[in-house]
Amino acid sequence: MAAGILRYNRVLNRACFVAAAAFLAACSKPGSENPPPLPKLQIERFKPQIRARIEEAYRAALARPDDAAANGGLGMLLQAFEQLESAEACYRRARAFDPGRFDWAYYLGLVQSQNGENAEAAKNLAGAIRIDPGYVPAKIKLAEVLLILGRLEESRQISEALVREDPRIAPAYYWLGRAAAARGDLRQAEQWYAQACEQWPSYGTAHYALALAYQKTGQTAEAQQHMSAYQKYQANGDPQPEDPKLEAVRALDNSAIAHLMRAVDLENAGQLRQAIAEDEEAARQDPNLVQAQANLISLYARAGEPEKAEQAYRAVLAVNPNLPQSHYDYGVFLVSRARFAEAEAAFRKAIESSPHYAEAHSNLGAMLERRGRMNEAAREYRAAIEDKPNFRQAHYQLGRLLLMDHKPAQAIEELRQTLEPSDEATPQFLYALGVACAEVHDFASARDYLRRGASQAQALGQDELASRIQGVLGRLEQSGGK
Repeated sequence: MAAGILRYNRVLNRACFVAAAAFLAACSKPGSENPPPLPKLQIERFKPQIRARIEEAYRAALARPDDAAANGGLGMLLQAFEQLESAEACYRRARAFDPGRFDWAYYLGLVQSQNGENAEAAKNLAGAIRIDPGYVPAKIKLAEVLLILGRLEESRQISEALVREDPRIAPAYYWLGRAAAARGDLRQAEQWYAQACEQWPSYGTAHYALALAYQKTGQTAEAQQHMSAYQKYQANGDPQPEDPKLEAVRALDNSAIAHLMRAVDLENAGQLRQAIAEDEEAARQDPNLVQAQANLISLYARAGEPEKAEQAYRAVLAVNPNLPQSHYDYGVFLVSRARFAEAEAAFRKAIESSPHYAEAHSNLGAMLERRGRMNEAAREYRAAIEDKPNFRQAHYQLGRLLLMDHKPAQAIEELRQTLEPSDEATPQFLYALGVACAEVHDFASARDYLRRGASQAQALGQDELASRIQGVLGRLEQSGGK
């Protein structure tokens, strides 16, 4: 499957919806209730850059109070700026005046679900699907809302119909798993969650649910593997079908801050080019929005555009020469270019601006270690740990230095702080801890840590590391460390 946002065929066969027909037929007909009055908006409370747009849409709705498009258009604008209660009133009016329009039923269901009005959301989402039985995002949202309401069978029917029609829809498997788990059928839940992860390998929420299910059924190794995957992918965001209706709402918020926030979401989803475009637009709209330029330093570096990374750093300095993140990200960029002396200076600037910047202390320590200044490096690692006690990488770096300095007992104290939570870095930490235990002749612990490290490395596909650990374990046993 191509990377990035899932793209589903919007024109699905109507048979996809047959399994849920009984539920949908039971929902009340649209437009049967009297519309609420238009919300009373205090235009002056909106930010100046959006005030004129809100006022124009509001005047149109006041001038044409029975016009569904005017009411719905105002609702979309209000939803875009997170005025959900007012948006709901506008959508209810639009739905009453034009009950056959999919948009108003769908948008109304969405904002009601966000407001926690799940029973009403289910009714309106079902109404939307009656109008357009092929709109996948509406079905996925309805399956979720029904599950929240405890209507497990109805949720299951909708999700099963979705996967029968298109087996690529990972969220449908996830909601099937949730429904099975709610019924107490953990084995079935495991199968559905596993299929969700198979369809979308970076589906962090599904990995987490699968890890919990495995824990409950005593499958410890499998649980650890999927918890590690969750730790790796949790920031990526969950897969969603292409939703042009919702995108039409989001596009209405065209402010610099909105572009900045979209850039963060896209970066978390691994879509660097799209994130760059959003940050560039945010910076274009508001040159003083220094955070957009700061974010571009790292994004350009990761995208292989070093000249632009340099330009973004200089742009930040022109607005705010004391932004710690910009110095830190620039330092990381310089490390990637093997410009270590300049990177050290950048990390020092980050610390000057923010003395308790743990990551900057840790990276400065690594630069000092490269130059053989081990005592100074150790001080920086300790500073990082003092600022951030659960900073596993700093504990590991300090533990390594202590081990190299023939202080294995102290190294063990640091390395033991690296084992939770379990993720893709854990095998390396277990490896170091096993070596440290062997140094103090605690061979039982050394064997245990090394075996765990090798096993987890293999499970994570870290074959070279697994081989190295197995080699150390073999030599340990040959030397009599049994």
